[in-house]
Amino acid sequence: MIKKKIISIIVTFFAMMSLFNFAPVYAANSSLILSPSGTYVVGNTFSVGFGVQSAVSVDTIKLCLNYDASLITLTSSSYIRQPILDLPNGGCIFYAAFNPGFTSGTLATLNFRANSAGSTNISITGSSLAISAGGYTTITNLGSVNITVNNPPVVTVAPSKPYAPAVYSSSHPDETKWYKEKNVKLSWAKAGGVTDFSYSWDSNAGTVPDEATEGSAVTKEYQSVADGTHYFHIKAKNGVGWGTVKHFKVGTDNVNPENLNIIFEAGGNSLEPQNLVKAEATDALSGIDHYAVKVDNGEYIDQAIPYVLPFKDTNSHDISVKAFDKAGNFIESSKKFSAKEVKIPLPVIGSISSNFTVTAGNSTNMTKEYIIKGTGTANTTVKITIDGKEKGEANVNDKGVWSITVKDLGAGEHNLSAKTKFGDKNSEETSKIKFHINEDGSLVLGDKTQKSGFNYIYLYILGGVIVSGAVGFVGYKFWFKKRKVKKNKYTNDNKDDTDISNLGDFLKH
Repeated sequence: MIKKKIISIIVTFFAMMSLFNFAPVYAANSSLILSPSGTYVVGNTFSVGFGVQSAVSVDTIKLCLNYDASLITLTSSSYIRQPILDLPNGGCIFYAAFNPGFTSGTLATLNFRANSAGSTNISITGSSLAISAGGYTTITNLGSVNITVNNPPVVTVAPSKPYAPAVYSSSHPDETKWYKEKNVKLSWAKAGGVTDFSYSWDSNAGTVPDEATEGSAVTKEYQSVADGTHYFHIKAKNGVGWGTVKHFKVGTDNVNPENLNIIFEAGGNSLEPQNLVKAEATDALSGIDHYAVKVDNGEYIDQAIPYVLPFKDTNSHDISVKAFDKAGNFIESSKKFSAKEVKIPLPVIGSISSNFTVTAGNSTNMTKEYIIKGTGTANTTVKITIDGKEKGEANVNDKGVWSITVKDLGAGEHNLSAKTKFGDKNSEETSKIKFHINEDGSLVLGDKTQKSGFNYIYLYILGGVIVSGAVGFVGYKFWFKKRKVKKNKYTNDNKDDTDISNLGDFLKH
């Protein structure tokens, strides 16, 4: 409603002046300014600033422009002070009712688009007005800018050899995958100006085809290719010469995997035991991709291995496994599940070390400890046996590590083995490890011996007495409070018949 009233007032004001031919009152001088001139390219957009300089505050402006509309187009107008009224009117724009008024500076930005090549002036015409509170101002300067529009520059590209052709295969589309299909169908793109192609097929990734043309056809098929990795090499020729080479990789594998082995193992923990299916197969070419498992008369479903069987009973079940290679070939095997077939995984004995504590320097008062460490299945229990007698057990932690300390083993030869306890079931025992303890506490494996030595001696000087005289002497006492023997690990070059095949890291020397 306010805008309509203002429009009405402005239009009425100018109409009345025309009807009654009132002589306008000129209050002061003013200038209307455009800037800058410029040169642009067809399709560019550009801006021209419109400003005013006046001796008095101007609050209404009528801006009328003249330019070649076939070369440029006025697309929009933005301004520093938001006008109440901004209406195109026969090539004129009103900027009205500024509060406060405007004396100098840039009032608006006129945005143009360059349409076609040529030159034109954007000029402010004499129909323009600048009005202050005291009446019209005398416009002493009507601004103008020159705009030149050029056509885009013509870019001349020197002839060059063709790029390597883009190659496609409908039979073996993905270069990173393997396929069973033995017939390879290939096609490639033909760029403008290309007249000939040269290509070859082999198992070498970097072969460059010769310059003997194979013609201009864009397809090729190779029949009954051998299993393995192959490469299609192709380059194109135009009027400048032969271009760069594209190497396209093709993987073919038509041979099934081998050696599928299925075993059943106990898993979970003693409170929530699980029956696991483990499977392993080999594939010499593309490699094993995944496994699928079928229980009894169900369907094959892709499963991660080891797979937790969906039952906890001890009944007999038919378990079938397929092992797929990366080309989709597979081997299939079945095995009858029963509780008797579930194996408890064996532990591994990793190291034996000694820890001796000697009190008050008396070698007869020595505490001897032997620390046995190893790995096993998490959440199970490992039990060790020395010389046919159980000497201790320990839980295997979440990282699969266990440790058992045995005290006061006598001098002589000993046999060590271990087994896994899972619920009420035990695994088989590991192979026996033979070791010998000498009288001085040293361990012997094979022909290597490393004796224990005293590592720390704590010396306490309790006091001293000085007697004055011509000859003095110092009284002192030494008390050996405690001596500790450092832990020692022993290794074996396996040069004798000592059975240490399960000693793991203990054998790395």
